[in-house]
Amino acid sequence: MLTDVKIFTNYGRAASFIPLQYRIHQSLKSLPIPPPGHSTTGFTAAERGNWNRSSSFNHPLQDLSDGFSRIGIQSQPCGDTLAPTETPNYDSGIVSDDQLRDDETFAHLIRIPGDNVYQTYASLKNVHRIKASIGVQGRSRSPRCITGLKIEYFDNRSPSVVGQWMDEMELLLELSSDETVRSLSIWLTSFDFSHDSQPPFRMCRVTAIHIETTLSREVTFRAPSGNSKFNGQEFNRYLGGFGEELTAISWVFDGRCDRVRAIISIHRPLIILPAYSVPFYHSQRLYFFVPDSSGCVQPAVAIQVFWRGSSIIGIAFVYPSGQVVRAGESETASQETFTFPSDSRVVSLSFLHGKGTIRGIKFEMESDGQQAIPCIETSANPTDKSASADTIEWEKSTIWCKNAGYMESYERRAPGTAHVYKPPPESELVGIFVGCLLFSHCGGVYERE
Repeated sequence: MLTDVKIFTNYGRAASFIPLQYRIHQSLKSLPIPPPGHSTTGFTAAERGNWNRSSSFNHPLQDLSDGFSRIGIQSQPCGDTLAPTETPNYDSGIVSDDQLRDDETFAHLIRIPGDNVYQTYASLKNVHRIKASIGVQGRSRSPRCITGLKIEYFDNRSPSVVGQWMDEMELLLELSSDETVRSLSIWLTSFDFSHDSQPPFRMCRVTAIHIETTLSREVTFRAPSGNSKFNGQEFNRYLGGFGEELTAISWVFDGRCDRVRAIISIHRPLIILPAYSVPFYHSQRLYFFVPDSSGCVQPAVAIQVFWRGSSIIGIAFVYPSGQVVRAGESETASQETFTFPSDSRVVSLSFLHGKGTIRGIKFEMESDGQQAIPCIETSANPTDKSASADTIEWEKSTIWCKNAGYMESYERRAPGTAHVYKPPPESELVGIFVGCLLFSHCGGVYERE
């Protein structure tokens, strides 16, 4: 059975056409190349002889379920010899088996049905321009959808397309040679209304994509005929940062559904607690200390909390240099800001959970070895007059301590509904994380001492 077609050009370029399920265990067989002085002009195939004469039409119909018995190429003489190029083409679409397995699990969990699931993949290194495509009326995606991205590079690589390229938008993002993609945000509209379907397990299409760079350039690709407001849409965000970078983008789709994710490479000895499995292991991380533009370490001086209803949907840390690093949503929510005491350090972090969302957050601080005191605590949307810290509904709390030396104290003081996580050996709490796919997948970030 023919499952894969991979084409190579004399410029060193390659394109593969294969459903995701066959990519890991594919078996390639090379076809004879044209003789010298000939160029490839097409393909030829012989179908298996399984004829179906049951049709009401008075001629046989070929049953294509058995596929081809033979396949080959067609060529013809050409006037000019096409010599292979000596300029290397750095293939930005090479995908490791681990990433293919991750996307296979990803496609299964997000309910993309059937076998015809495709994965497109592109590097985010040395990016020059990013363009976007919207759907076309009468095709598999309407003009209300973002269907794909085209990524152009500074080096000799060919442009890469993730998703499907249908109708190019005029808007684009252009980067300088010393600039990289810092964050990727995706808004999705679900058309899966089954009662047992909850984010991120719904069948969705992409309605907008926001990209921000390390030089604070940004763009939002939004279909002109789409909804200008994002309320109620599913939101995924991938964030690079101190010792982390977005290195690639993967777009999984079939005839109806789309899902987009970034691949994050981490260059620090970090441990997140708790650890999540594929595809939830990618997280947005906020650090208590980060370097400024000159390399000097600066502490977080404030935290911004973003609400929708009684749930926290976004968190941001503010630093003395004016840098603000956000995780989750911030554009569509009410906000409150808290200031960290000067010369203090976080010794514990707590989250309140309820109905599958984050309902509150608390930090305890210490300064010059003084006893830890609650300094930041919020568990009610300040714009919701009917809510208060006493009336908010929450089911459990989770606690992360600075290091193992603090754990026993917090276990004694923690309420019965709380779970105190044991810090990894010889490590210290350096930040917090929330999930890229599910914001409520949260916890502490530790680094080896």
